[in-house]
Order: sequence, then structure tokens, then C-alpha cells
Amino acid sequence: MLDLAKQCKGLSIYTHVSTCYVNCEKMGFIEEKIYEVQEDSEVIVSRIMSMSPEEQDKNLPQILGPWPNTYTFTKSMAERTLKKKKPLDMPCLILRPSIIQAAIKEPLPGWTDTLSAAGGLGVVVAVGLLEYINSKEDNVADIVPVDYVSNAIIVGTALEANKPGLSVCHSSTSHSNPITWGEFMKYGFDYFVTQPMSQQLFRPRLTFIQDQRFSNLLFYLRSTLPVLAMEKVSKIPGLTSPAFKKNIAQLKMVYSKLGEMTMLFEHFTSNQWIYENKKIFEYDAKLSAEERQIFYINPREFDWEVGTHLYAYGVETYINKEDKLEPDGKSLMLLHKNKFRYFDDVKRAFLELELICVNPQHIRKDVLSSRYITDYVSNKLSKQKATKDIQTKSSLMAKIEKIVDQMQAEISPASIRLTAYFFLKVWDKLYEQIVVNQDQLNEIKKLIQAKQSRVVLLPTHKSFMDLWILGFIHVQQGIEFPFTCGSQSVFKYAIIQSIMKKAGTFRHNPENQKDAKLYEVVLSAYLTALFKQNTVLEMFLESHRSRSGKIQRSDEAFFDTLVNTHLQENQNKQDLIFVPVTINYDRVIEGEILPLDLLGESVKKDSAMQIFKSLALAKKQQGKVFVRYSQPISFEKLSQAYSQKLCMDFGEIVKNKDQFALMKSNISQALLFAQVDNLVIMTTSIVAALILMNRKGIAKDLLVQRAVFVYEEILERGGIVQINIKPNDKYVTKSLSYLSDFLEIKNGIVMPNQQQDKAMKSVMMLTYYRNHLVHLFITDAEIASVLFALKHEDRTVSTLFKHTQYLKEILNEEFVLKDRINSQQQFAERLDFLSARGFFSKKGEKIHIENDQQSYKLAFLCSLIHPYVDTYAITLAFFSTPQHIGIAHDEEHVYSKLQWVLTIFYQQGVIPHSESCMIESIRNAVRKFKALGILSTETVQVKKTVFQHFVRVKKATQVAQQDIQTLYEGIAQYTATPIQNYVQIQTEIKKLTVSELIARL
Repeated sequence: MLDLAKQCKGLSIYTHVSTCYVNCEKMGFIEEKIYEVQEDSEVIVSRIMSMSPEEQDKNLPQILGPWPNTYTFTKSMAERTLKKKKPLDMPCLILRPSIIQAAIKEPLPGWTDTLSAAGGLGVVVAVGLLEYINSKEDNVADIVPVDYVSNAIIVGTALEANKPGLSVCHSSTSHSNPITWGEFMKYGFDYFVTQPMSQQLFRPRLTFIQDQRFSNLLFYLRSTLPVLAMEKVSKIPGLTSPAFKKNIAQLKMVYSKLGEMTMLFEHFTSNQWIYENKKIFEYDAKLSAEERQIFYINPREFDWEVGTHLYAYGVETYINKEDKLEPDGKSLMLLHKNKFRYFDDVKRAFLELELICVNPQHIRKDVLSSRYITDYVSNKLSKQKATKDIQTKSSLMAKIEKIVDQMQAEISPASIRLTAYFFLKVWDKLYEQIVVNQDQLNEIKKLIQAKQSRVVLLPTHKSFMDLWILGFIHVQQGIEFPFTCGSQSVFKYAIIQSIMKKAGTFRHNPENQKDAKLYEVVLSAYLTALFKQNTVLEMFLESHRSRSGKIQRSDEAFFDTLVNTHLQENQNKQDLIFVPVTINYDRVIEGEILPLDLLGESVKKDSAMQIFKSLALAKKQQGKVFVRYSQPISFEKLSQAYSQKLCMDFGEIVKNKDQFALMKSNISQALLFAQVDNLVIMTTSIVAALILMNRKGIAKDLLVQRAVFVYEEILERGGIVQINIKPNDKYVTKSLSYLSDFLEIKNGIVMPNQQQDKAMKSVMMLTYYRNHLVHLFITDAEIASVLFALKHEDRTVSTLFKHTQYLKEILNEEFVLKDRINSQQQFAERLDFLSARGFFSKKGEKIHIENDQQSYKLAFLCSLIHPYVDTYAITLAFFSTPQHIGIAHDEEHVYSKLQWVLTIFYQQGVIPHSESCMIESIRNAVRKFKALGILSTETVQVKKTVFQHFVRVKKATQVAQQDIQTLYEGIAQYTATPIQNYVQIQTEIKKLTVSELIARL
């Protein structure tokens, strides 16, 4: 190579990549220079070349001398030869890296393609094969990431170019950012606690032994001797199987190789060197700030804990091809998958978990003596003279005391630890990992510890696991355990009620609606008592678990009570701080039950039996869970912003009943928006969306390509994805395994399960997962649906804007969305965005769909909302058929009837999507048509405390039939396939209604 360099005209520099360990025959501090040796390098090389290969092998120890292996020896000879033979005027750089480990950033975090050096040592320890090593725990291990080395080569070459002479630069860490072998192994063990290697054979552990003979003896006794003994046993005729003999032979070979490996590493682990690296800092000082971001070479900026975790992750991911979570120094993994000691779960749950709780003292007394209770009793007693319902004060108080006993919760450390142990065992089987952001946790912890505000956690509600996962996070991280507001459904069974109440869960709705008013009074008193002692509260904004996968509208009744109580009982002028939290699942454990809810087959509320049934049906791993805490949101700041917007004093708003209700509604919606912004899109959602778009089947390799497209579009819209690299075959395969109950995969073609008894339920569950990402695309999906509905000549910006606003108004009850387009300028900017992303071509005022790729992208968007458009069109037609005009439908029963009609239409091919039959969308459609004045609600008192709600089309004097027909046709034009006209669809509904009546008769 040097001869070739001499022939190059205009040579700027010759860079030779060596290794720091060319001088490992020395000890201590190693300078950036070439040390002299007694014998000339060319003489040594000539002598070696004169030997035969057999003679070289025989005399290898004598040839190497003080060098431990051929690698360091030949590198040393190369440096000395280069120094001797290079022309004096040739610029030359010798770049010496120390032990190279996986990349920190480039080409990908953790990337590595070799198990050499520290990587190989780490692997044999991680799989449990190596338990002892000849080394001192505090010996410095000089390790450097491969991208730091690559950058150093580039920078050093550039800065030393055209400078005659020879420069030596160490790319190392021992001088400026050292790590010991003990620390390196500790960080590795920390990583493997949560993400063990799939090839792990034995429990990982490592002891450093300074005495070489003792280390060899322990290796022999613990590793070699047991294998030799089993080998002897395997040779006894008839005692062992051929498979056993084969395994012993393989294990013997493994330990033989392991012995050789430890001998190779021994010189580097039992000794230490400090490599001078002042040159690298000289180079770094000459770089601009922008260049330092690109060519990072400063070893002081390197975080060893993150770097070691990335090294372990890289070996698992890029060498072993395992699916592991990338460590980033921020993600905290809660599940200890690797049990280094027996009874680790018991120790962790009962001894190590730091349970911090505020157990309110005298809360029952505080509630019963509160002004809410005394005022209620006084008013009730003063008014009872006008009624026949005569009650004494003692009877009223007895009733109130009963409600307090039903409501009151406590935080029992023993109960919580026992429950934590149970869930640790369950989650270890169910979930691959539960991940939470450490920085977000630290911020919330500081907020709660400060005790300057009233803190309310607002988790999303996708699974009954939500409450327990959030509670466990707080226990593990030493954050105050919250008091949680739960609905009546979770208190149905005595066992569950006892567990929940001992875990700080109190009920916010009564068993009997007759007691609703009194229960609200007691709840206000109870919240006042909790506020008084500054406890942390937790509540679900959504009224029940999401059955559709979307964020639901808030349960404003409890939220109103919470806000009202805060404002009325705030003598210390504390702020009310809300912390939205999203809990995101690869697969929800209720996957076997949710389709029943979505199809209206299950009319039972959440119960203990459902919980235990879900746990029993969870036969496969449910994947990962990602938890995100959003930025804390101040009620005071939100209310001030609302007051300024209305140009009204806050006190005036509170006095105005309608304005106050509207303000609370706006604030609860802002909190829902924060939840939506912090949703994590799992790869199961991406895969489910693409499978539903391609219901007749999609090849797996094409599915991977399309998953990359959806992933990139999510990121472009500001979405958060569970993975930070493009989906590949590994991630898609894993997602398919989580969704396998709902799929058919034949000859590499993936489609929803087509079996008659599973087809609709499978689509419902795929829809559930798809809906986790739909909020990011709704505005674009509306534009795409309108674009396909318009004729080519009508595809102008102004026409598109008008139609999109119309469709947006129709569907605004279906989705909780923060950013909606309300102006033509916003709309034009959105069109520019979509055009730049390749969804269509925009030329002036005209929109053009020019190729199949654009059509596919638009079709993907349309697939996200077309099912809902069908639901709204059929719902409107159902209520406006002549036989239904003027009829009051029982609200609960009419949803089931509508679902039946939609299901028949799907089976007959009138509508193309089975998910159009979802109960939740039918409810949303009815709510929308109420808001438009098409439908009205009537409440009838059937008993003293029982009310029934009816839905009907408003009378013809109020709503003209022609207006309904126009609205129907306006909605129907945006459906996936041409739907029947208004008269035809009404005729079909009439036929179904008549056939149902005949069947009943």
C-alpha cells in the first residue's frame, strides 16, 4: 500500500489504521508516538518469511515475544515499517483505535457486525457460560464506539492532509473518559435484567479473580469437570439417549472454545493501559459547532451506561437477529425478565418496591362533618314538610354513612405489595416489556413531591390493566401512590371490590340511580377531604374502556364535580394540575372479548369474571406496553386563557351557568387533545391498517414495503412510533404474530380471517388496532374521500375546500381531534403538504391524480374513514323511513336494531365494510343528527326513580323530509362504493323491518 501511495500524484495524505494495543507489551501510560524496539521490523519479517508454516506455528510464542497475539504483533511491525520506509515529505497519519464496540449513532444506534473483543466476552457472560474471569474489577477497559473511530479517521485525515511528517492519534477513552471492567459488566448486567438473550443457557453472573491459577481452577471445576463427568455417563450403554450424547459433545466443544477465548482476553482484562489522546482534542477544537454534530469524536461526551446498553442491544439485534427495544438512556423498562437470583419477584415486590402513600387520617369524620353534608341534611329536613317522604336526621345520616363506607378507599401497603407480586408474575408471561420515559417520570415525581399543587393523573382507558400498570410504575419509582376514581362496574364483585378499595380506588357513581344526587354530595365531600390532605388523584376522562381503539369523549359528570369541588374548597389558592398519560399496547389482553362489545353481542358491563376470563384466554404473549406522561397542564392557565378569549372575568364565567359549563367542557377537551398528542403508534396498528385496506390479501414482502410508507407518514404528521427505525420484516412478522388470531396467512399472502364464525369479529379487532393511528390522518382522509368523489373537472381547490368542510362537519362527533382546518389558507397549506408528500399533483387551482402510486396513497387515506361514512348514511336513512317518522324509539334498543340493519346490509353487499356495524359509531351518528336538529330525545319517567330515553325524528313541521334526503345524498356521495339512493335505501330498510315483524309473529 505504501508503494502504491508513493506512485500517486498529488497525494495529500497516507492514513494507516492501526490499534492502540501495538504497545501492549508495555504497561501504564502510552503516548501518541511510535516506540523504538531493539530489533528492526524488516529483519523480523524476513526471518518469519523464511520459515515454513509448520515452523511458524511451532515457534509462535518465540516470534510474538511480549505481544499477546498475532494481531497486535503484526500491527506493531506495520507501524515501524511505515515509519522507516515512508518518504520524509509524505504526510502520514497513524490512527489507533482501542477496543472497538457498537455504534452510538451511525449508521444505526447499536450497530455492530462482529463479536470480537469485548463483544464476545460480554456474550459468553450473558448466556451464562462464563462465570469467572482473570482480572481486577477496577482495571480500566479502553473501549470506543465504532462511529467515533470512523469520524476520527475522517477528521484526522482531513486536518493532517498536506502536512509533511508522521502523526499518531489515539481514538480511545482511558485517558479522558475511563470505564473499568467491573463497570462495563455491571452496565451489561443491568441491560440483560430487562432484555436477556434468547440463547441464555444458565443464570448470568461474573466474578473477577486476580489469581490466574485460582481462576483456571474455578473454570475447570464449574465448567470443564461437569461436562467430562456427563460425557462419562453418556458412554454407559443404554443409560442415555443419542440426543443427550450429542448435546454433551456440543457442550464440550463450546467449553473448549470458551477456554481458548478466555486465554485470548486474559492479557487485556488482567492488565491496564492509559492511552494518551490529546490529539483527538486538538482535532475537535478545530471543528465548527456544526461539524462537531456531524463528526463527533470527543470521548468525554460519551455516556458509558447508554453505550454499554447499546453494545448489548446491537449484539442481540444485529448479530442474533432478535427483536429488542433500543436503549436510549430515557426509556425505563419495568419488567425484570432475567432473574439473577431465586425468588427475585418476591424480594422485589415485598422488600425493594418503594411504596410512598398518603393514607388520609380521619377522612370519614371529615366527610361526615363537611359543609356539603350538613347543608344537604338541613335542606332535606326543611323541605320534607312539603312531601310525604318524612325522614329523620338520624335516618338521613345513616344513609349517608352507608354511602361513605361504600365510597371510601384506603391504600394498604400489604395489599398493594401482594397485588404487585401477582401482576409481576402475570406480566412476566404476558408482556415482552413495559416501557416508560424516565425523564417524564422524573418531572412528575418532582411535581408531586413539591406538594404545591393538586395533581390529577389522567390515563387513557384501553384495558383493565391500565390502573395496575400506572400504579406499579409509581410504586417502583418511589412516586406517591394515587387515589383512583373508578366506576361502578369494577366494584361488582366482592373480591375485586376489596382489592380495588385497598389499592386506593373509590367509586364515583351509585349502585342505585335513586341516590344520584346524594352520591354527588358525598363525592364532593370526599374529594374535599382528599384535597385537604394533598393526595394525588387519578381518574379516567373516558367513561369506560375504549371498545373501538379511539380516544372517547370525556365523562363530564365526574370532571364537573372535580372542578367544582376544587374551586369551592381552595383556601390555599392551589392550582389544579392535570397530567394526561397514555398507555399503549401491542395487543390488548381483552382481544377475545372486545369483538363482542363492538358487535353488540355482550351487554354485560366490565366485571371480575371478564377480567379473569381475559387472563385465562391470554395464551400468547401480548407484546410491549409503552407508557407516556404528557407535560403537566395547569387548570389555572387554561381557565385564564379561556377568560381572555371571551374577554370576561373568571368570576363572571363561574357565575354564568352556561358559560361555566362550556368552559369546563373546553378544558376537558383540551386534556383529551393532550392524550391524543401523546399516543404511541404501535407496529400492530400500522400492520392492521394495511391488512384492512387489502382485505383480499397482501403479500408479506409488499406489506413490509407499505408499512415503511405508513411509518414515514406518521412521523411527517408529528406522530410517535414505538420503533425509531423503519419497519422491517422482523417487526412486521412480530406484529403478525400478535394479530394472528384475526388473520389467515397462506403462501405468504396475509388477509383477515375469512372463516364464517370469525370473519366479522376479526375485522372488528383489526379495526380496533387500526384506530390507534387514525387520528393522525382524518383531515387528509376527508380530503382524499372528497377528491375521489368529485369528477375530474370539479377537482379545484375551492370546490374541494367546500366539500371537505361539509364532510368534516358530519364526522366531527366520531373523532377527538385537536387541529382542524377552518380557513382556506390552512386548507391550501394542507394541500401543499399532501402534494409534496406525493399524494397528488397540485397545479394552480387544479388537483390531479396522475399515477398508481398517488392513487394508492389516497386509497389508504380513504380506507380509514369510509366505514364511518356508511354508518352515518344508513343511520339517517333508518330514522327517516316513513314507518319510523314520528315513532319514539327506545334509545338503548334502537342501537341494536340499527346494528342489525347494518349487518344485513353488509351481508347483502349494500355496504362494503363490516366495521360500519360498530355500536360506538352508531351512537356517534345519532348524537350528530341530534346536534343537527334532525333527531330529538325525549325522557319519560316510567317509575318514581326510573327514566327511559327515546329517540325520534323531529316533526315534519320542524324538519322537512326533503332536507333529510338532501343530507343523506350529501353524505352518501363520499362512500367507498356507490350506495343506493335515498328512496331505494328506505325501501330496503322497510323490507327488513317488515321481515323482522313477520319473524316475531
